[in-house]
Amino acid sequence: MTDPFANWPPIIHSAKRSRLIFWRDALLTTLMWGLMFLILYSEFAFALAALDVLLGRSEAEIDAELDIFLRRMQPMLLLIGALVVMLAIATLISRRRRNKALEAPQPQPLGDTERAAIAGMDETALAAAEGMKRVVVGRQGTALIISATP
Repeated sequence: MTDPFANWPPIIHSAKRSRLIFWRDALLTTLMWGLMFLILYSEFAFALAALDVLLGRSEAEIDAELDIFLRRMQPMLLLIGALVVMLAIATLISRRRRNKALEAPQPQPLGDTERAAIAGMDETALAAAEGMKRVVVGRQGTALIISATP
């Protein structure tokens, strides 16, 4: 048996985005990567210094000083913990919304007359279009353009 809600709700994935939205997304992504680098800078520096010591390129003595390390890592660990908690809460909220949406009754399908009126066709043309393997529907101004291939 197949899940009747497997493709519900339908997702529109090829919608056009304006350039402003594209550049906003690119800028926000770049800023977030920059912020992540700033947060991790001291950890990267610490790891590179340790690597230099291990490769013999540094005269420094190895002293773990784990208490200092843990003190320095505490803000990062708190940030990671906060992000994990936020992600868990967002996941629970999202699952709750999804379950409510799946439990909601589906709308009644329109009759052939109403669907034909919306498409600007008569019922026989609509029945013929439904028999096609692929139908492309688009708008040009206020007109509905339908092209079908058998």
